[in-house]
Amino acid sequence: MQLGVFTAVALGSAYLAVQLRREGEGKASLVAALQQEKLRADDILRNIRSGVLTVDSEGRLLYANPTAEQMLSLDLASQFGHQVVNTIARVAPDLAHAIERSITERVRTTRAEAMVTTATRKFPIGVATTYIEGDGRTNRTATAIFQDISDVKRMETLRLRAERLEGVAELSAALAHE
Repeated sequence: MQLGVFTAVALGSAYLAVQLRREGEGKASLVAALQQEKLRADDILRNIRSGVLTVDSEGRLLYANPTAEQMLSLDLASQFGHQVVNTIARVAPDLAHAIERSITERVRTTRAEAMVTTATRKFPIGVATTYIEGDGRTNRTATAIFQDISDVKRMETLRLRAERLEGVAELSAALAHE
């Protein structure tokens, strides 16, 4: 009888060991796939032409892509883990305000405009913000995505000017005809 119990325990242990090994292999492949997706997403965020910033509920910087640093003319890489909303507010107050509203009031911003004023230039940006709710107020994060829209603004100005000139030309033609 003892031999039967020992055999059953040995077989059960062997079965559990095989199952645990399979679970470990599955976990390892899942971790590898997750790492692959993280690298792919990081590559995309590093190479897009939009600035991307993520801060936590205390305003500490969690992520900033190189475009965000370049557009804001700030060294954000050295400020990871530090409070940056006030630093951003010095060059882009409306952007900082939109980030703060996402964190504190759970407000998503879509299609807003802000101005960035650096030492070398002043230009408009289009801003969108969102937040991700954690387990309570302290784990909330806010992400801002912004893009230089100075070319779009310039094109809009030229379009309006062309429309006005077209109106003047029509009026001139009508007067000449009379």
